[in-house]
Formats: sequence, C-alpha cells, structure tokens
Amino acid sequence: MKRLLIFCSLIFALALAGRAEITEEHVAAVVRILALDAPKQVGKQITQGSFMGTGFIVTNDGLIMTNNHVIASELQNADHPFTYLVLQKVGEKITVYRATFVAQDPNADLAVIRCQGIKATPFQFLTTPVQRFQDVYSLGFPGVADDYHISITKLAIVLDKMLTEHGATSLDVTDVLQQDNLLKDLVVPTSTKGTVERLTDIKWVNEVVPYIQHSCDIRGGNSGGPLLNGGGQVVGVVGDARVNPEGEHKGEQSRLALQTIRVQKFLQTNGINGCNITNQAWTPPTAPTPPPAPAPTPVSIPKPNLVPIIIAASLAVAVALAALLITLFKARRKTGMTGLIDSAKGQGINSLSQLVRYVKHSPGTNGSPISSPNLSTLQGGTWKLNVRTSAGKTFQIPISEAMFANNGSRLVLGRSRELCDLVVEDETVSRQHVDIRKNGNGFIVADRNSSNGTAVNGVFNRKPFEAVPFKPGDTLTLGEVKLDFR
Repeated sequence: MKRLLIFCSLIFALALAGRAEITEEHVAAVVRILALDAPKQVGKQITQGSFMGTGFIVTNDGLIMTNNHVIASELQNADHPFTYLVLQKVGEKITVYRATFVAQDPNADLAVIRCQGIKATPFQFLTTPVQRFQDVYSLGFPGVADDYHISITKLAIVLDKMLTEHGATSLDVTDVLQQDNLLKDLVVPTSTKGTVERLTDIKWVNEVVPYIQHSCDIRGGNSGGPLLNGGGQVVGVVGDARVNPEGEHKGEQSRLALQTIRVQKFLQTNGINGCNITNQAWTPPTAPTPPPAPAPTPVSIPKPNLVPIIIAASLAVAVALAALLITLFKARRKTGMTGLIDSAKGQGINSLSQLVRYVKHSPGTNGSPISSPNLSTLQGGTWKLNVRTSAGKTFQIPISEAMFANNGSRLVLGRSRELCDLVVEDETVSRQHVDIRKNGNGFIVADRNSSNGTAVNGVFNRKPFEAVPFKPGDTLTLGEVKLDFR
C-alpha cells in the first residue's frame, strides 16, 4: 500500500509540474478598453465612432498598460483624442470606469491610462528574456469573438451617458449586461497558448525595437494585452501580427509582442513608478523526493493485484484535477445595481430589455428600432461597387450613406463574412483586405496589411494602413479583383 501511495503522489506531482499557474486574479486584471470618438456632423446628422482593445492593470492605483494604437487616432500618432471607458469583470460583477490619459510612446506602440478606484492584483513584469520553445499565454479580447450584431459604438455611448448622468467615474453595470449572454461575454477575456519562436529586433517608426515572435493565436482586439509565462508574469505586450506580402512565404503571419525590457525603458522615461518589476523568473513546481522504500521483512505476505487499484487511483486523480478546473470557472450568484436603468429613461428607454435591444439593434415594442438622440439612420448618397473577380464572375455591392454612419464612417472589405462589412469572395482577397472611409464629402481607402496588396487606378499601396484618396469613377484592385466605384 505504501508503494501505491508513493506512485500516486508522483503522478500528482508530475501533473502539477506541467500546469500553468495563471489564476482568476490574473483574468480580473485584464480589461476591455473602449475608445469613443467625439460626435461628428455627417450631412444633417450626428454620428460617432469607436475603437476597442485590451489593457492590463500594472499598479495598485489603477494604471493600465495597452498599445498606443488603441488610444491614439493613428498607429504612429502622439495624440489621445478619445473618451476612454474600461470594462472589468470580477466574478459575476461587471463595472465600467472612466479612464484618463497618462503617457504614450508611438516608437514602441505603448501607452498607459488610469482608472480611479479599479481593483485587481497588478501584473508583475519579468525583465529576464524568455527562452526559445518556452510556453507563453495571451489574454485579451479579440474582435472576432464578438457577435457582430452588437454595436460597440452604441454600447459605449450608453455607458458614457450613464457615467455622465450619475456624475461618477465608475458604475456597476452588471444588471445591464447580464440580461443577454452576447453582452455579458464582451467582458470575458479569451486565452490562447503558444511557444516562443525567437527573439528579434524590428524597425518600428523611428527606433529598432526588441520583440518576441510567438505562436499564440491573436486577433485585432488582442492589441495591448499581456503575453504571460506559466507563472502569470508579463514577458511582453501583445501587438499586431506581421504578414509577409510576397515571395515564397507570401501570406504567412509573424505574431509579435514587445519585450518587457523596452516596457521598462518606457516606464523610466515617463517617470512612472509603482510597477512590480523583477528579474527572477517563475519556475514550475517540481516533484517531491519520494520516501525511502521500507526494509524487507522476512514474513511472506501475499501481494495484492495492484493493477485495478492503480487504475482507480489514477482515475481519481484525473477527476480531482478536472473538478479543480471546473471550480475555478464556476458561476457565482448574480449581483448588481438594478437602479442603473433609470439613467436611460431620459433617452426614451424605459426598461432593461429595451436597452439590450437598442444596443443589439433589435426591434423595440412598436416594431421599430429604439433610436439614440445622437444616432439616426442617415438618408443621402448611394454608390455601388461593380465587382469583377479573378474567375470572371461579376456582381454589384451597394453602398449607402447610412452604412457609413452605422459603422463609424468606415466599411471593411475582405473575404471573411465574420470580419468584414462588405464581402468579396475570391482566393486572392485577404480575410480583411481594405477599408473605405467617409472623409467629409470624399473618401479614402487604406490597405489592411493584405497578402496581395491594394491598388487605386492601378497604383498599388506603398505600405499597409496608408490612406489614399478615392472617388467615384476610380477603380479599386484587391489582389486580382477589380471594383469600379460608381
């Protein structure tokens, strides 16, 4: 029996040694950032746009780290023109906070904002370089996981109005978001696992910056989230993926995270104190040394059949580990403040169900959408894209003023129905290929780091995300697809 106990303890110790120690405390310190643009006049109507990304808490006084392109108007700009809202989920409680700008560095794509009163155990930065083949984990809010029937802009507007009307910097919005799983899941971060592929230096804006190339699956909304080792220490800040535009490896992605040694430089340059920084890396628990075997006895004792006992003990250990994981994610009783909906009554919203339908674009009780005082369906110009695919197929894509207004003055074109506003199904078109933006009375287009490039009137883009003028009568080329704008 003693040998059986030693065997089971060794199995359990080996299981512990292989697991990551990333806890619910780490999850609670990862937050969703909503950047709400100022209202703009489009024709006779007022419209607003928004952006979203990931951030993580790094000090006890509410400092949150993210990417600069999450809080700035453009990737390389040193500005911060938006209203910032932060959503945090702790257990079943969901809170919205108003955040303020602290510092930014476009050269390293880093920025920090602050939320007064936000509570979570801050992440610890590890400045010791990671090793090749080491396991790493990404926590964040990828946009592809969100239901695209939900308007992030409308949700941000409603939350901003609630904070303003209560004169508060934070509010419990559990009852507002818990009414619908699609809204509730907006504040549940996803986790992906990968390995370190290599450490590399990349020219970024005006500086050569140290990066980690890794294999974690990341998407647009992951920007600004933490890259963690198995102990939950931050080893990098997740940024954009790079796509090889041409050659033998055309279309291949390199997923990147800024190394923490560059993060430490950013903190020192901006005089930011209070962060937990260490060079002592976490190590996984090791198996305990088994006790010495008992001395042989001259008494002959029949040996029991240990095979079924060992199988049963191993199954018991597996069940215990599964129960532990289930307990970590077990839902708790709902809590929240039901009186928050009163703040929306002045906007013509008289119940929680109406507010949920409004944010989801669902019909109201009278069969028509509940309208926002600042967001009306725009009437005005209409255009069309005459499409010719690489296989010779032709069709039209209609575009209206209302489509721009309802999507933050921007329409994304590509092959993916989940990621794009306008779909062009062709093997030479990337999943997200290009976006068309309404710019006053005109238009601009910007390639979204596509595999096969974008051209206006035959002139291909010089680099991704660069805005190019676009007007009716022009021809847009996506890979081998032609789109005449009329």
